[in-house]
Amino acid sequence: MGGGTDLTGVAWGKPGWIVVGADGSLLSSTDGSAWTRIESGLTHPLTSITWDGNRYLALSAAGQSVAASTDGKSWKSAEFADLPASGTAIAAVPGSQPVYVAAGAASKIASSSNPLTAWQPRSIPGSTKASATSVIWSSVHRKFIATMEGCFVALGDATGASWEAVPLGSPWDSQTIRAIGEAPSF
Repeated sequence: MGGGTDLTGVAWGKPGWIVVGADGSLLSSTDGSAWTRIESGLTHPLTSITWDGNRYLALSAAGQSVAASTDGKSWKSAEFADLPASGTAIAAVPGSQPVYVAAGAASKIASSSNPLTAWQPRSIPGSTKASATSVIWSSVHRKFIATMEGCFVALGDATGASWEAVPLGSPWDSQTIRAIGEAPSF
């Protein structure tokens, strides 16, 4: 893959693996070993990527923008004032009518059912001004789960509209969780 690019997110979808980078770079692989740089024309720093079952969606940390692709090669981007500034994480409920959630600095979260058209800002009642470090869709719990600085998680419903802050408490009170995942069931 070469050096010099901070890689910030990875997603697997039907076309294969896509990795996003802090300089707007995109890399693809079908096997996880051989990687090819994608000439996408994207220039904003990319922080996170998700696959919804039909397309990839990448989030930019600058410019409050997202970029989408069904094949991982051709990308279309759009900017929205309602996306979290300094966006750090994006997730999707997969399916025929996906829901997307983007999270960023100062407890800012937004959701969308059509990410290239509109985003709705959401709030996390009881949260601090902590930044999100990651967000996933939990198919087991049927909720979005965002990890936040200051050691709490935010739980969002399947529409991405309703959120609640859940402090993790001791011994985690002075820690920051950087990532979260869910193991698939076989």
